[in-house]
Order: sequence, then C-alpha cells, then structure tokens
Amino acid sequence: MMFLLLGIAFISNAQGSKFKILFIYNFIKNVEWPVTDSQSDFVIGVLENGSFHTELQNMLSDKMVGKKQIVIKRISSISELENFNLLFVSNEKSNTISGILSNINKRNILLVTEKNGMIESGSAINFILSDGKLTYEIKKENIEKYGLKVSARLIDLGIEK
Repeated sequence: MMFLLLGIAFISNAQGSKFKILFIYNFIKNVEWPVTDSQSDFVIGVLENGSFHTELQNMLSDKMVGKKQIVIKRISSISELENFNLLFVSNEKSNTISGILSNINKRNILLVTEKNGMIESGSAINFILSDGKLTYEIKKENIEKYGLKVSARLIDLGIEK
C-alpha cells in the first residue's frame, strides 16, 4: 500500500496537500506510541496560517488509529500546544521550531514539518521535494527521543538522515 501511495505522490504536485495527508496517515500507521497514552482520541495538531487542517479533517476525521478516533485541531501559535500525538508544522510556522521543541520535550509527539533543514533542527519527519516529487526525510533518533518507535519500512521508504 505504501509503495502505491509513493507512486501516486510522484504523479502530480498540484494536489500536494492530499498526498501529504496520505503520507501522514501512513506515518501514523507505521509509528508506535506508548501504551500508557490515556487519551481517548488520536489528536493531530496543525500549526499553520492556512487551511491544511481543513483538508486533513475532511480526509481523516472518519479514520481510526486502533480504537481511537482521529481528531484534527488547528493551532496558530506555540502557546496553544496540547497533548497531541502528531504535530504538523507548516512552512510558514517553521521559524518557531525551537519553541516547539522545548514545549513538546518529553511528550510522545511525532513532529512532522515541511521546510528544508527541519530534520537537522529536530523534526522527526520532514516533507521535501526531490526532483519535483514529494517525498520525506526521516530521522529515527528524533522519533525515538520522544518515546516513539518507527517501523523499518517507513525509514526505508524515506530519505534517512
């Protein structure tokens, strides 16, 4: 299934948001959160100025992660950071990465970004364009420092840093 999604993502950049959402859904399925997580929902936070959260909501709000319903929450500043399972930081909000990292310290949050250089700044997964194709960089050590486990398959399909 992941190979199919990768192939589709390379076909058109015009629908980049939809492909990012498909990738995000596959990230969720290939990362393991601690069993001690007591939240009743699987919460995705979206730090942005745009409408990516609406697209995420439209495509994922009826999906489940195990027995947890996926809930999408839009936030506009790091002061609104909560107990998210996944935090997506848009390109225009990437300048707040150091504040984000200090706020999510010791929480089990998968940090996903979309600006070159964010893996080196602490992101776990970062969307990039490579030869005009949507793909992602991934850093296992950045994932594991937040108490998460990542499948080897997800690492193999991305660009390991």
